[in-house]
Amino acid sequence: MSTPTVFRSSHPDVLAKWDARQRDIADWRDRFHAECAKLGIDPDKVQGNTWSGTITGVTYDDGDPIPEGWRHDKRSGHLRPALKTAAGKRIAAVLKTMRRPEPADDVPGMPYTYWPDDDNRIYRVRMRLNGDVLYAVWPRPVGDDLGVDLALWEPVKLSEFYAMVEAEEAAAPGSPS
Repeated sequence: MSTPTVFRSSHPDVLAKWDARQRDIADWRDRFHAECAKLGIDPDKVQGNTWSGTITGVTYDDGDPIPEGWRHDKRSGHLRPALKTAAGKRIAAVLKTMRRPEPADDVPGMPYTYWPDDDNRIYRVRMRLNGDVLYAVWPRPVGDDLGVDLALWEPVKLSEFYAMVEAEEAAAPGSPS
C-alpha cells in the first residue's frame, strides 16, 4: 500500500466550486430519482460506471418480470435498454442524460486524475470537506508533474490529516466516546 499525498485549501474560489458541484449532485439525484420513477425502476438497483458516471444497467433478480423496453443481459446479469424497440431507445436516451457529476472534477488548481510516469494506472483524487477546508487526497505519492496550483492548495502532513479525520469521526453522532 502506498502512502497517500494530501493537500488542503480554504481558498474562496475552490470552496465556491466545491459548493456548486455539491448542488449539481443534489439536483442530479433529484432528477435521477424522478426519472427512475418514470421508468419504473428502483434507483437503488441502478448500476453505473464509476469512472464515467454513466448508467450501465439495472440489477435483475431472476424471476422478476422484465419491464417493457428492457432486456436481460445474460453476460452481466443486468437489465439493459432493449435497443431494438422504440421503448428501449427512449430509455437509453434518458439514461444518457443521467451522467452523474463527479464531485472532484473541475475544482480549481487540483487535477482530477494523475497518470504517473512510473506506473501504468490512472489515479483519481478524492476530496473531503471539513468545515471551511477542502482536502484533496491522492492514494499514492505524487510528483511535481501532477500540476497542483500551490497558490490555491498547500501540502498537508499525513499526521495532520489523520488527526482531522479522527476528530471528525469522534464528533460524529453515534461514535463511541
